[in-house]
Amino acid sequence: MDLQDAIDGYLLFKTGAASAETIKTDSVLFRQFARWAATEAPRDVGEFEPEHVIAYLDHQRGRGLAASTVKRHYALLSAFWSWLTDPDIGLVDANIVDPVPMPKEPKRVVQVLTIDNVLALLAAATHTEQPRRDRAIVLFLLDSCCRISEVAGLE
Repeated sequence: MDLQDAIDGYLLFKTGAASAETIKTDSVLFRQFARWAATEAPRDVGEFEPEHVIAYLDHQRGRGLAASTVKRHYALLSAFWSWLTDPDIGLVDANIVDPVPMPKEPKRVVQVLTIDNVLALLAAATHTEQPRRDRAIVLFLLDSCCRISEVAGLE
């Protein structure tokens, strides 16, 4: 089966189970993969080999993408080939991504707030138009580990 037809089928399949944002992101990543594959890989998904996956990931690293983004490309290709090999789909015999090692991300050191940092945040919250609300927001952020965007969306 043609690569683009297989991608379209996978995205259609995934539409019922994934958010619109996930489908949008996957579509962007698939466009990048298809553009690369147009000159570097076979047109038929059944002719792809693990070496194509390795070459594609190397290409993405060469573009300067973050390790986490390269890992996202890997995850998408892995899910795609898992779907292609599903007995109900049966478009290919083997998952070519399985033998390819997952890209590693460097360990990130998370900076922890000091007591002085926390006290400064709480003090700053008391000098606003709504100090009780803002202090509560700061305490909620510290206690919940939510992202600011998640807290901003709360009602």
